[in-house]
Amino acid sequence: MVFRSSLARRGRAACAAFALTLAGSSAAVVPARASASPAGPPVDVIVRQVAGAGQAAEAAVETLGGHVGRHLGIIDGFSAQVPTNRVPELSAAPGVVSVTRDASLRLQTDAWTADSDLGSLRNVAKAIGAAEAWDEGVTGKGVDVALIDSGVAPVEGLEGSDKVVNGPDLSSEPGDVARPGVDTFGHGTHLAGIIAGRDSASGAGRFTGIAPDARLVSVKVASADGATDVSQVIEAIDWVVQHRHDNGLNIRVLNLSYSTDAAPSYVLDPLAHAVESAWFHGVVVVASAGNDGLEAAQLTSPAVDPYVIAVGASDHQGTQTTADDVVASLSNRGNAIRHADLVAPGRSIVSLRDPGSYIDSHHPEGLVAGDAEHRFFRGTGTSQSTAVVSGAV
Repeated sequence: MVFRSSLARRGRAACAAFALTLAGSSAAVVPARASASPAGPPVDVIVRQVAGAGQAAEAAVETLGGHVGRHLGIIDGFSAQVPTNRVPELSAAPGVVSVTRDASLRLQTDAWTADSDLGSLRNVAKAIGAAEAWDEGVTGKGVDVALIDSGVAPVEGLEGSDKVVNGPDLSSEPGDVARPGVDTFGHGTHLAGIIAGRDSASGAGRFTGIAPDARLVSVKVASADGATDVSQVIEAIDWVVQHRHDNGLNIRVLNLSYSTDAAPSYVLDPLAHAVESAWFHGVVVVASAGNDGLEAAQLTSPAVDPYVIAVGASDHQGTQTTADDVVASLSNRGNAIRHADLVAPGRSIVSLRDPGSYIDSHHPEGLVAGDAEHRFFRGTGTSQSTAVVSGAV
């Protein structure tokens, strides 16, 4: 069996599946009337403000009974919590470009030998031409790939500062002070192995990711249940952009293996605005198309933004040849306006296991039969496809 995960809409406190909805509104502060309806429960929002507008937007939040959260410089904005019924007034306030819901999201997730398993990275590397590139000396050396996800566990194949550099832990869980950024969900570790995993020992059984000599820069945003908020992800993108060349870093690629329901127009989507900023700063952004299949009318955000590489998943249909590969049934196709830029292997991809993580504990069907060392785990979806492309670009 293969474990699949997706994103679904949920409130801040609970999430039914794996997705995120961004709802935008636009409309300047009008004095509250004595007969106004109750303010309603608080709602988390992301506020984009006019560049150079000073503190007007923040002041409007306080005036309307809310409070300002984290600063999101990359989009000239901030997160905030305001009474539900005051959102239209905040949207119309001087200096405010847009107010969108800061909904919650969860990451997209779904005797053994690598040669005989079509989902092994050895066979994936052959299918996409990475193995030939290695022979030519193209291994990702000197390139850093930023992974905004659930963190990375220091398992074999991802050990050492030459393999993983931990950025800030922006998740909502306390974490281990001695081991910042450690993955407790299992998703980030799986993707890290696909992108740039590499065993220190040589030999026929050596585990190798798509870009084995690249280095990973992990920014943890998701907690043990895989949940995070859009504002946390935007803050992580901001950190990547601001620190892409700090202290010997060379971040050229950003992997975003999750998806959110796109706003009516990506132009108003704060997450899309953030990834565009990364692109304009020289960072290639690779994003998953979504796991909603034919039911989806469009790509999810941020893949819907034309400045990112939108990745769908392919299905090998159980054969070694790529001639009969098809788009996986779970993969979003998009539409005539915006569709996936390419597809990459995304069915039953074998990568590194994060023992004791949420996924590992709750989805034993993902364990690889015949894996005597219990190192590996299967994942299916556009998350895995995105990681393959992040290693390849």
